[in-house]
Amino acid sequence: MTRSVWFSLKELERKNYHSISIDDFFINDTSDDYFKKLIAEITNKTKKNSHTINSIVDNMTMAQKYFKRAIIVVSIYAFSILLHCISKTCANFEGCLKKTIETINTITISGLNILLLYFISFTAIILSIIAMKKK
Repeated sequence: MTRSVWFSLKELERKNYHSISIDDFFINDTSDDYFKKLIAEITNKTKKNSHTINSIVDNMTMAQKYFKRAIIVVSIYAFSILLHCISKTCANFEGCLKKTIETINTITISGLNILLLYFISFTAIILSIIAMKKK
């Protein structure tokens, strides 16, 4: 998480940008090379910005990668704590598992609930098809 925050802050740092100003158009040259020099000036300013933009993109990419890793580590850690707590609270793990299965088996689902579930699923499918056609 620290590395993720570090790269996020580096991405937000103020950087130097090169911009095209009115002075770039006033080149003291009367020959036909005026447009060539003007194009060269504009191209050079654009190329100078590419380093700054690439460093921002690199920092953002690194922040995203480290954040994904942090999420995975936190998830694994939370799951291991859950397993540890379950093992401590249920000394008889098989008995605790049987009680959980029995509790789940006592749940009854009426026909109306099943019809409602089918209706919601069917509506979601139709809405997603309509959304895909609009794209």
